[in-house]
Amino acid sequence: RTYFGQAEHPDLKPVARALFERFPCPILEIVFKRRKQWQIESMKPAAPADLGEQEQDVFAAALDRFSSMVWRKPRTRRRYRYDLAVLVNPDEEMPPSD
Repeated sequence: RTYFGQAEHPDLKPVARALFERFPCPILEIVFKRRKQWQIESMKPAAPADLGEQEQDVFAAALDRFSSMVWRKPRTRRRYRYDLAVLVNPDEEMPPSD
């Protein structure tokens, strides 16, 4: 489980952060599966009521860290130089397809 984009395992911290930026859910339960490489098999939100006592302590600490963070803008998506638009004439015999 990740709490506010924070993971306990150091190797998962960048992944947890990236997933939290995409899916801003306080508690995410993520299941990884090893195929040729590690892949996300499932990901679902969890409620604080689903946490055990020790997990609630970890969640509370993550909440404190998240609340005290300096708020920054999330990373912006890459802006491309061009956009593509296709004009279609509905009366054309062979209009372009998808």
